[in-house]
Amino acid sequence: RSSDLRYTSPWKDVFFSEPFGLNTLRDQAKTLLELLFDYEIEKSPIVFHVFSNGGFMLYRYVVELVHSHRQLRTLSVAGTIIDSGPGNRNVKGSVCALNAILSGSTNVILRYLILATSLFLV
Repeated sequence: RSSDLRYTSPWKDVFFSEPFGLNTLRDQAKTLLELLFDYEIEKSPIVFHVFSNGGFMLYRYVVELVHSHRQLRTLSVAGTIIDSGPGNRNVKGSVCALNAILSGSTNVILRYLILATSLFLV
């Protein structure tokens, strides 16, 4: 039996929670891992497919939680695929990624305000 659980963290959490020391990604990771028990697939082999910087940032907490919580240690993690994982941390790359996410769906003034704010956080 094969199951597929997909999740994309909100861009606000990916770009702003870490610099401000918020635990939103950690909380999301815990919720996702607990869902595996809710769906009763915790004994099945689990493969994580982690995509891009946001997925890898979330996966960091998945690994931490799997190793630190007794119940989560029972998960049968078979492997991880890291697809387009993080590169070197740099201002230009971060601003370009955030701009790509915001373009088209965000008011232009708000977009530039968010981009300017991110320059100070990176």
